[in-house]
Amino acid sequence: MTDSHAVRLTGRRVTDNSALDLKARIRAQWVRASGLDAVRVLDAYHGDGAVWDEVRSRVDVPIVTVGVDLKPGKAGAVVRVDNRAALAGWDLDGFDVVDLDAYGWPHEQVAIVAERGFGGPVFVTRIAFAVGPVPAPVLEAVGIDPEWAKIAPGLFT
Repeated sequence: MTDSHAVRLTGRRVTDNSALDLKARIRAQWVRASGLDAVRVLDAYHGDGAVWDEVRSRVDVPIVTVGVDLKPGKAGAVVRVDNRAALAGWDLDGFDVVDLDAYGWPHEQVAIVAERGFGGPVFVTRIAFAVGPVPAPVLEAVGIDPEWAKIAPGLFT
């Protein structure tokens, strides 16, 4: 879908982070509820860091973000590496939260974090222009039995 199609359908321009307010609100609510004096974030789809920059503007808790992004020229503490390698190889215990704000479904990344036994929260949001069922690998990565597809066929793809 192009931007012009999105404008016709929604009445406003859809950007890479059109749901920024909602994403930041959810994360800020967690930060406030966590009781932590500081929050360490592994932002596996860092981009320009807009989500956690917005969270910082909403809370009075210091937030240290380590961003992962393959694209050059990103500001801040950004490591240029495939996020799957980072999630599989880094000590995740050094982070309070893992953020997977992806284009599409980050099922491989969710599976890696689950297999590693990360004990903190994992924010999984996605950017997509389609409505439909959750892909089976995503549900399997978070422990939902594929047999549920027989009970709720519209849930799996």
